[in-house]
Amino acid sequence: MIFALVLGLLTTVAAILWSGDYFMPAKMFYVLVVPTGVATAIIFFRRYSLNSLILCSSLTYVVALFISTAIYGSFAQAEIISLLIPLLSILLFLCLLCMLHQIHADFAAIFCDCVAVIAAVSAAVNLVFFFQQDLHLGSIASHRLTAFIGVPHYEVSTSVSTTYAVYFVAAFCGVISARRSTWRRILLALAAAVLLFGLLATQGRSGYVAALVGVIAVSASLSRRNGLIAAGFAAACVLAALYPPFMDALLFRGSGYRGGIWLSFLHLAGDRPIFGWGVLATINRWVEGHVFFHAHSLILSAEVRGGVLGLVSMVAMLGYCLYWSTADMRRSRDPLIFGMVLTFVTAGLFDFQLLITFPDWLWVVFWIPIGLAAGAEAKLRSRVQTDLGELPVQVGSRP
Repeated sequence: MIFALVLGLLTTVAAILWSGDYFMPAKMFYVLVVPTGVATAIIFFRRYSLNSLILCSSLTYVVALFISTAIYGSFAQAEIISLLIPLLSILLFLCLLCMLHQIHADFAAIFCDCVAVIAAVSAAVNLVFFFQQDLHLGSIASHRLTAFIGVPHYEVSTSVSTTYAVYFVAAFCGVISARRSTWRRILLALAAAVLLFGLLATQGRSGYVAALVGVIAVSASLSRRNGLIAAGFAAACVLAALYPPFMDALLFRGSGYRGGIWLSFLHLAGDRPIFGWGVLATINRWVEGHVFFHAHSLILSAEVRGGVLGLVSMVAMLGYCLYWSTADMRRSRDPLIFGMVLTFVTAGLFDFQLLITFPDWLWVVFWIPIGLAAGAEAKLRSRVQTDLGELPVQVGSRP
């Protein structure tokens, strides 16, 4: 049953990263994951706990988005109610990841290693299409890798770069982990190389920064030697970026209009600071001659879309993810979940919005690390309660 569930989850992820059909991942999820997931949850209900602040804050966040959409009042009731299906799907997805992480000790490693390989295959195909273009160093700034296959509706370079950054860090964690077998580490090293190459081709600066932060943080967390190696890698990347064609490409878009975007959306948030605009409202903003449809920040977008409750729950969710993934890394000595969480949080400071959607790119980049972090938290809480329950009671002490 567990094998069928994990296979269904991986099939859904593969449909997101390999298929150009936006509805294909949802079909896979509802046919392959929902039945086996519910059955597995019932069968193994004594072996896991959903006692997680991450799950609570995630639930609060998506509910805040739903409430904001309902209060906005400019949409048909049926359209608003239809949001309940993807909302419940997201919660089920998070609960399943949380459950599986507790039931099977190596689930997170096996699952993320497989997703990293799936992402690397997608990146390899995209790179083949990319290099069929007429490219030369002088025009590199005008050629950025986009998704020729996979991630429908999110084919732009910034989305692709964050995907590759998160799973490059995941593959990197597998390579440096002594818990993987040799053949798995070799496979992950190849996947990491492809994902890094794809990341560089996107010219996504938020992805660059997120990957560097993730690699340095997970390396330094394991040993000082690994930290020095990672610092040397970062220095080499900086030196490589100083090469004129690459430097020109990095500076070609200036600041990416971030200052103007954030200021414009802050003004928009000020119009509805309590309840926000919801997920269905069109909130396009005109900034320096360009139209932008979201706030380019997970935190600011949470306020714009979900109001105060959305903002507070988003900050709490990200903070709890960082805290409990760090605690899990210290206990297990596996930096996988911590590295993925830190990478997507870093990228999310400069881009993106997290909405209520059917299975799509947002699930792969954001909800998977969040669900695994929730599982790590629940497992650690269960262990603490078990340890406290096993403490001997001294003679003469109060029970």
